[in-house]
Amino acid sequence: YTIKLICAGGEKKSVEVSVQRMVLAGREFVVGSLRDRTEHEMMQKNLWDKIRELGNANLRILALTEKIRCIPTVMPVILNAQDEQEILAKAAAMFTDRRGLVCTDVTFYLYKDGYLEPAFTTRPKPPRRQDTSKDHRLVKIWRGDLPPSTDGIEVVLPLRAKEQALGLIVAMLDEKERALLEGNESARKGYQDLLVTFAHMMGIILENRRLYDRVKMQ
Repeated sequence: YTIKLICAGGEKKSVEVSVQRMVLAGREFVVGSLRDRTEHEMMQKNLWDKIRELGNANLRILALTEKIRCIPTVMPVILNAQDEQEILAKAAAMFTDRRGLVCTDVTFYLYKDGYLEPAFTTRPKPPRRQDTSKDHRLVKIWRGDLPPSTDGIEVVLPLRAKEQALGLIVAMLDEKERALLEGNESARKGYQDLLVTFAHMMGIILENRRLYDRVKMQ
């Protein structure tokens, strides 16, 4: 059987106790031995930790795979939108869907007359527009002075088409979603690439819609 001992220095150790009754020369003896199992239990714990880590990694990869798989099925829905506002509404639904990108909220800013205007948002209170002549962080990302932000809770991605800056996507990642991706570099990188790809496709869709509307009005 196994017991816990406290050593003289205060360290706790797990030991295996083995007891055997013997008879020698007509006399009974009890022989016992103790075997330190601390290292063995530590190795066992490390093994189970690695198994759990592998299981969590597989869950992250599965979740990412499901998101990548849903992109082709959602894009035709966005393409069939009747106007720019419907495009943004359907894209926002994908960002906040549990089967989509699982964000708590998303705002699409579109450039107009020197400002980044919040053209569509899922926030209860619409954010302020941003003056593009200023040096706000969002404006710098839109201009290309700062790289897109995909590492933290807040995701900021430019909407571009043919090197033209159309606007920005600003989304807040779900805490559980972010925790799911942490600890697995390949899954986290894949999710970031998915966000960038989605922003790129959105830029092209918006530009094509505007071209179509201009031709239709001629």
